[in-house]
Amino acid sequence: MEMSDFSASELIQIAENSLEIRFVSPGVEVLSGGNLNKVWRVSDTQKSVIIKHAPPFIASQPDVPLDSGRIHFEAKALKLFRGDGKLSHLSSNKVKPPEIYHFDQPNSLIVMEDVGNFESLGTEKISTNEAEIVGNRLGEFIGKLHAETFKKKQFGRSFNNTEIQKTRGKVQYKGAANYADVSFIDEITKNEVRNQTQQLGKDLLKPGKCLVMGDLWPSSVLVNEQNMLRIIDWEFSHFGRPLQDVAHFAAHCLMLEMTTAEHSQAKKWKILFESFLKGYRIAAGDCYKKLIDEKEIQDAPVHIGAEMLVRANGPFRQGYVFDGMSDEHPVWKKSIEIAVQLIIGEKELFHDF
Repeated sequence: MEMSDFSASELIQIAENSLEIRFVSPGVEVLSGGNLNKVWRVSDTQKSVIIKHAPPFIASQPDVPLDSGRIHFEAKALKLFRGDGKLSHLSSNKVKPPEIYHFDQPNSLIVMEDVGNFESLGTEKISTNEAEIVGNRLGEFIGKLHAETFKKKQFGRSFNNTEIQKTRGKVQYKGAANYADVSFIDEITKNEVRNQTQQLGKDLLKPGKCLVMGDLWPSSVLVNEQNMLRIIDWEFSHFGRPLQDVAHFAAHCLMLEMTTAEHSQAKKWKILFESFLKGYRIAAGDCYKKLIDEKEIQDAPVHIGAEMLVRANGPFRQGYVFDGMSDEHPVWKKSIEIAVQLIIGEKELFHDF
């Protein structure tokens, strides 16, 4: 039975069954911060767990269908990094995903570790020095993930997350030209945006070359005061293209840099990505040029631009950096212009891959 909502008593029972323990005077808290799923914390004074449910639509936009099977890929990804998993050696106390306790496939639900005193990288104010440390650690982890799984067929078979790729193709790449449909972008340019983004969407349905996290943006990265990282939300994990992590993270660092008013905090996003890319290169080692080849360099700006458009003028504008910003705001206009220029090849990447 597919359930889109659970009562507090049901959630408590799920948590107790998963851990095979009793919660004393438990509480249930609805967690926010994501768009796709419904997430709760079940806790008492001694322990807590996170429960995530994937409804057959985008939780923040119920009219947009999304395959509930995405949670199956998240469960498989989290299992890779636990003690008996094939990628457990990539996990350390410095950087790792949360531990998975239970996967209920019929109800599209997972129970996992509550990582505790960690905050979203997208909201946490960190210094430029901390941004360098965090970026480097994150880049090393993603670089090792890509290099370790490069052209390994077992990951290709297990992580053929086609339905999510199709949804992204429809919402993000096919929709990009509509999101660029503003008065200061001419019809010829919009047609070129359509051609470039739709081609990338088609290309990303082809067999990939490594396991990607798939949704690498600051809200998926949790950080604590010791600059330790926990990487959450693996439902887009897929045997795909490196740009789906590297260029995706680049897009969000660029948007955050452009929209952050405080200079020191705006600067940290540039430093964060520079450090990420440095850590990625070192960790990928001899595999780097195979991962980030000419095709990847060519397509990266198209993905960055498409992600900027879907966030600035598409269905994911609400709740992000452009939310509440008028269409006359110079930063909003500049973001649309840069996104379009990246897609049609009129602007160089803001960082050299």
